Amino acid sequence: AGTLLWKEVKKYGYTRRYFHVSNTCHCFPSKTKTPTKDQIEICSDSWLNREIEGADCRLVLACGNVPLYALKRQSGGIEALSGTTEWLDDWGVWVCWSTHPSHVLRNSSKRPLFEKGIKNFIEKFELLKR
Repeated sequence: AGTLLWKEVKKYGYTRRYFHVSNTCHCFPSKTKTPTKDQIEICSDSWLNREIEGADCRLVLACGNVPLYALKRQSGGIEALSGTTEWLDDWGVWVCWSTHPSHVLRNSSKRPLFEKGIKNFIEKFELLKR
């Protein structure tokens, strides 16, 4: 999934060194590797907010339903949001939504949603760096 993400970003002339990378949850012991709502809440409330503040982020690329829940407490719906951007007052950042690259690897028909999300993120990134 990471390889797919950085390959898509590279299409726009950027590499990983331009971005701070994180996960919504760094520890999730479930066998499915999808964090539970409780795990997401604990991680986002206890350290994700501090990490975003510490990195001085103004823009977040949120891939998948896990960050959607962490940032908005919204369960599901990332496909409808993929390729959109919104300001989140509670977090003090712009968020560009995208399907997760691992979803594309499991279902190639979702690739256009992922590409739309990354394109939107890069366009917003370029606007903000001016």
